[in-house]
Amino acid sequence: SEVDYSELGSEEEFTAIAIHDETHANVSHLQNNFETRIGGSYKKAVYKEYTDGSFTEHKRRLAEEAHLGLLGPVIKAEVGERIRVTFRNNGSRPFSVQPHGVSYRGTGELPWHRCATTAQVSSHVSPGTTFTYEWDVPEDVGPTEQDPDCLTWLYYSAVDAVRDTSSGLVGPLLVCRKGALLSSGKQKNVNMEFFLLATVFDENLSWYLDDNILMFTLSPDKIDRDDEDFRESNKMHSINGYMYGNQPGLEMCKGSVVSWHLMGLGSEVDVHGIYFSENTFVTKGTRRDTANLFPHTALTAVMKPDSEGKLSCLTTDHYTGGMKQNYKVKKCHWWNVDVSMYLHEKIYYIAAVEVEWDYSPNRTWEFERHQYNEESFRFHFRCTQAVKGSVFLYASCCVSSCNLKHLPGQALMVFSSAIETSSIYSGFF
Repeated sequence: SEVDYSELGSEEEFTAIAIHDETHANVSHLQNNFETRIGGSYKKAVYKEYTDGSFTEHKRRLAEEAHLGLLGPVIKAEVGERIRVTFRNNGSRPFSVQPHGVSYRGTGELPWHRCATTAQVSSHVSPGTTFTYEWDVPEDVGPTEQDPDCLTWLYYSAVDAVRDTSSGLVGPLLVCRKGALLSSGKQKNVNMEFFLLATVFDENLSWYLDDNILMFTLSPDKIDRDDEDFRESNKMHSINGYMYGNQPGLEMCKGSVVSWHLMGLGSEVDVHGIYFSENTFVTKGTRRDTANLFPHTALTAVMKPDSEGKLSCLTTDHYTGGMKQNYKVKKCHWWNVDVSMYLHEKIYYIAAVEVEWDYSPNRTWEFERHQYNEESFRFHFRCTQAVKGSVFLYASCCVSSCNLKHLPGQALMVFSSAIETSSIYSGFF
């Protein structure tokens, strides 16, 4: 499969830098037809889903899956279930499928040096052959009460984990609590799901480096594979194989519940701080706008977006290298949002109100504290011409209880009115 790291070019701010400014670090090499540079397109190996075990027809991805890019199909399972994956190797060398977050059965992926005969087949599926993996999802690997409904993991080829993943063989895997998934495989309690792999694909380590040199350079005989600039030109700072705002499909409705499944891969350079501008998310019980990712780590972040923004890695040279994308928040009709999300939420109405506040309404104990010194007591708590005393005019907050009924088929609307001066509405959505 051929992957173009810089295709589409949907965002002017990014593509103007990525395609036209040859002085910008790590971007001019994305142009194709170089004499001694490969460009932005590479031959890669990817996991693709088929409709059945005959492996004759690809399963077409839905529009909501367009953002996956070179990632393999999303594998989902609830705790207590068994996953069965029939893997066909249509590549030119041995590959495999190794998951994180599940329990291997006797035929599961194991390290080569520990394998029996059956496991050797699973760890090294030869070109043109098929193998069926079985993995269990035990209760103790599932989400806790403090976790989101689904935990994020990944799977990848581990014959040579470094070169296999550098060649493109990686995909997402979700382990969900019991009853969290619909029959369609979608999560019940979220409106949209996005899966993002932040990594520097080092094409120098790919099995297909020689093929890419022959396919995409004008003078392959002149290439020095050890040249530092050549090697740097083959390091792609990407999200799902896209760079500089070229990732499609990152669209969602304002106020909807969005589950971001973030994954890391690579080497010691793959330390990423993925920043979501304009919105925050909840992960591991805290609200943030930045997620930290390291090789072979993953996390789930839940967001209710209200503004368009960008997601990018702000770490070292990853940002200038192209690891940044746009996500679009659309103003959808209210019926695009799952109204069941509001059933267990508390709504408050808060207004700013001017009140008279007395710091010491009961003065008896203070009189005793000042040892019955009437002069001292009067200075602090009695109003005179020179001293204000303990009573001040303050802006305060009044909270009104909410008696909100929401019937199916009706729009959920909340209002607040100003009292005295300005008013503030605060709710949890």
